[in-house]
Amino acid sequence: MDLLFAGFQGLGLAFATGALLGAAGRRDSFGSALLVVAVLIGAFLYGLALAQADHPQWPGWPIGGLAAALGYVVARDVSAGA
Repeated sequence: MDLLFAGFQGLGLAFATGALLGAAGRRDSFGSALLVVAVLIGAFLYGLALAQADHPQWPGWPIGGLAAALGYVVARDVSAGA
């Protein structure tokens, strides 16, 4: 149960990071840089959430990066459409 809780916590942190950085709605080169930053921070936060529960960090890096990218794209499209 501890690993499941840490996984969901990391998923929420990564998705929220992507959503916060994607809220600017940028689609230019600055937006691409924000996407890269969101992916890196999301991967780090997911790994950190797993490390707090005494589990290895590396499985969380790709999952956190994908969750942050998804959050970024969704928030960017919503804010650009608004």
